[in-house]
Amino acid sequence: MADLQILQNKVARIILDLDYGSSASSALKKLAWKDLKTRRIVNRLILIYKCKNNLFSYNFEITYHQDMHAYNTRSKCNIRKSAARHKWGHWTTVNFASNDWNELPKKFVKQKTFKLLKST
Repeated sequence: MADLQILQNKVARIILDLDYGSSASSALKKLAWKDLKTRRIVNRLILIYKCKNNLFSYNFEITYHQDMHAYNTRSKCNIRKSAARHKWGHWTTVNFASNDWNELPKKFVKQKTFKLLKST
């Protein structure tokens, strides 16, 4: 994935006709491009939002910590990751997306629209 980010940085410099040593992050800002890591995170968050609100045709069986026990913990509203038996089973889009969703501040999780995600 780092190779794709390097390529995006080079393309941004070429479009703006900047020197090779110039800052790629400032070139990306001038073009209003997001770096690839941010784009992946935003797309995963949009996927979880759509799954939670039945806006997506596939059901990922999202379960919360509060569905598994009745304890009143800070993480009761967090999405529970799948219980894979092998390490490679945790490398799924849903697990990455649930990690990203659980790291959001609670005020964003409770939002009814995802315009905020689209604007970031």
